[in-house]
Amino acid sequence: MRHAAYRTLALLCAVIWSVAAFAQAPDATAKWTVTNKKVSDNVYELTFVGRIADGWHIYPVDHKYTPVSVDYPDQEGLSAGKLVQVTEPVDFQGQKVFFDQVTLKQEVTVKGNPADIHGEVSWSGCNDEFCAAPEYWEFSVT
Repeated sequence: MRHAAYRTLALLCAVIWSVAAFAQAPDATAKWTVTNKKVSDNVYELTFVGRIADGWHIYPVDHKYTPVSVDYPDQEGLSAGKLVQVTEPVDFQGQKVFFDQVTLKQEVTVKGNPADIHGEVSWSGCNDEFCAAPEYWEFSVT
């Protein structure tokens, strides 16, 4: 009888482990690209396009807990304007979200000679069952 109980417990653990492994998030719930366009002297418009993994969604820039955001850590001489959503979010389970693809734009002003602008996009992807840990994508444009 004891042997059967151990076998049942082992089988149960294997099932739980396989379900947990199957429920893992993809490598990235969104893949990002960035392009830039000169607007005027030392002012550039950055366009961020996020392609969201099938079955996943991300939240807009004004979400209370897990907004998509762009930061420019330790970038001296750079000031960033408001991050603007070009794509309109849709209603999903009482929340505004993006599915499939999102486009964001932001104007940045660089003091002095133009150089590389580097920063980080952050977001948290969710599906119908859970949200992945916050994700980050580092970028650099000239």
